[in-house]
Amino acid sequence: MVMRSYNFPGVYVPNIRHADLCVSVAELGSLTAAAERKNISQPAASQAIAGLEVQFGGQIFERTNGKLSLTPRGEVVHLRFVRGLKLLALCDEAFRSHRSGNGKEPANFLRCATSANLRAIVAVTLTGSFSAAAIALGRSEPAVNKSIHKLEALMGVQLFDRHPGGTVATYLGRIVARLSGRALKEFCGALDEVLELDGRFEGTIAIGASPVARSRILPNAIMDLLRRHPRANFTVRDGSQSDLIWELQLGSVDIVVGAVEKTDLGAGLDYRVLFADQLSVVAGAMHPLSGKKDIEASELLGFPWILPPKGTATREVMERAWLGAGMSMPAFGTIETDSMELIRAVLMASNCLTVLSEPHLSRETDPNWVRRLNFELAGGRRKIGLITRAGWRPTRLQGDFVKVLNDAVEWTFSEPEVADGR
Repeated sequence: MVMRSYNFPGVYVPNIRHADLCVSVAELGSLTAAAERKNISQPAASQAIAGLEVQFGGQIFERTNGKLSLTPRGEVVHLRFVRGLKLLALCDEAFRSHRSGNGKEPANFLRCATSANLRAIVAVTLTGSFSAAAIALGRSEPAVNKSIHKLEALMGVQLFDRHPGGTVATYLGRIVARLSGRALKEFCGALDEVLELDGRFEGTIAIGASPVARSRILPNAIMDLLRRHPRANFTVRDGSQSDLIWELQLGSVDIVVGAVEKTDLGAGLDYRVLFADQLSVVAGAMHPLSGKKDIEASELLGFPWILPPKGTATREVMERAWLGAGMSMPAFGTIETDSMELIRAVLMASNCLTVLSEPHLSRETDPNWVRRLNFELAGGRRKIGLITRAGWRPTRLQGDFVKVLNDAVEWTFSEPEVADGR
């Protein structure tokens, strides 16, 4: 079995307590006052700030008019730190509202949490296993176990239910994982943005993409951005819509390009429609139904089907269409796949039917071999959009990618549908 890989945020996250100290120094304009507020010595505070300046490649503070002020580099770092720490403060509130009834006051989350804790929580939530999380993080399983057990003990709560078949995040665990993943992305964004300040666009854009986006739009957008920023990096994720949305909420991906229906999106997400896509029933050119007019839905069930994987947007459209026609989805003689190579080959060599989007029909199929049937699929017209976390603040590289993505839509579709989907 091949384990699904994940893009975990937070490899180069600064010490959380040092980030908190940095915010206090910026607020108070004094290292001494900030050290007193955080109950640490001034030498320790000086060392912490010096360490941050090494990590972020330059001076964060400068002395002006007798007080410490943020440099331009410091402004970038400070903004990301504030955003990340606010999310961790929400974690602390969640812990306190879900504390166990043992009367024990939970620890202050900001003071006891480390980036290793946060990454472990996100990793176990995504993979559903301590062993898989350990492999993904490059750590030992006992180390990941210890990291989470220690935090649970300090906060007086349980983040995961352990079962022989796997590990599932509790309701609180899911909340903390979402907030932790977003906080890690903010801290990572600080490093990306100071590099951009130096003219180095070397960040990684993690994209969750539906098949229709992967087939035409993303290749154009990625190649366009690489021409502008040759050192940019990309990771492109596939999977069901629900899986990609969950990874977006946890910070494993930065954006999702997929089907957008208001009722399908989770809380804390924004989207903008990019274009409208039409799904059609297709068959091989020599299929008995090819060229036939006024095809009835019942006729389609007399043939084997190639079905998109469960949980995908296309599969959900098919299920609703079949239900609306008073029929059940094909249960026998089916092939479940999203591989265009396999779909193309099977359609050409058999009487199988399937559902494809217009971009797939125009780019990935041979019109001499594959034909659109004269059957209107109910609900087959869907909106494809850009989905982001609510309040997302893109880096310059990410912002540039959104621009070239819009350009790619315009190139691909003569009349792209653009609307505000909020």
